[in-house]
Amino acid sequence: MQIRWFNNLPKQDQDKFKQEVLNSKKVLDKLLEIVYNMRVESRTNDYDSPSWAFKQADMNGYNRALEEIATLIKIEEVT
Repeated sequence: MQIRWFNNLPKQDQDKFKQEVLNSKKVLDKLLEIVYNMRVESRTNDYDSPSWAFKQADMNGYNRALEEIATLIKIEEVT
């Protein structure tokens, strides 16, 4: 679980919030699957377009954002 989950939370609330996130693991795993499918579906080869480089740059940024979200919602309990 990334530390970003606890940013701006008082120390006394962090354990309770961590448990709430862990209790939501099933929902977060489904969201992770959805984000993965969004990445797969966004792959296109649009080289026939004169502006393919701009489309590729946009797709790269989109995929980078999805990857960051996936990293954040991939919840693994650290023991």
